[in-house]
Amino acid sequence: MITIGVANYMDDNAGSTLDVRNLVVAAVPEPESYAMLLAGLGCVGSIATRRRKRRHTTT
Repeated sequence: MITIGVANYMDDNAGSTLDVRNLVVAAVPEPESYAMLLAGLGCVGSIATRRRKRRHTTT
């Protein structure tokens, strides 16, 4: 996501002027962040599977 703050916009017969004072660019996650997310979701999924299997074998 890119956000641009426009401070001054003037249009007259001589020409147009666009003055940009603030430009903010959102950070893009690194591939390592996605790998850590997938690893964490895999751990949570395996724990849930083990608990579900344990519950079914005891009843």
